Amino acid sequence: MGTNFVQHNYSVPSLSYVVTLIVNNTCGDDDTLSYRLSQIGLDETKVWAQNLYPNPVRPGQTVHGLPEVTQSVNASLYALDGRCVHEILVDSGSDSVDLPGFLPAGTYYLNWMGTAYRLVVIP
Repeated sequence: MGTNFVQHNYSVPSLSYVVTLIVNNTCGDDDTLSYRLSQIGLDETKVWAQNLYPNPVRPGQTVHGLPEVTQSVNASLYALDGRCVHEILVDSGSDSVDLPGFLPAGTYYLNWMGTAYRLVVIP
């Protein structure tokens, strides 16, 4: 059994794209699922990437340029399928976050004080 991960980066940021997954097996069974990116629970008007650096980023690096937090908070890192892949405790006064070193390459969303910031992780 094998697993294929396909990644596609669109040139125009938007949650209006439709992603389709087609699966089949050797018994002749197949299924197709299609979802609009907006169905993963993010509000497009709150998705930002500007001012973050570095972006793209490598696993384990620190991302800077976020609004400063006034109290300790949890930031959440989400995969595009809506799964929370990591929770990060952020200390009061911080405007940066250390990413975990185990992140596979791909696009993620960092929920920072209720706003989603798009991060692209490269190998």
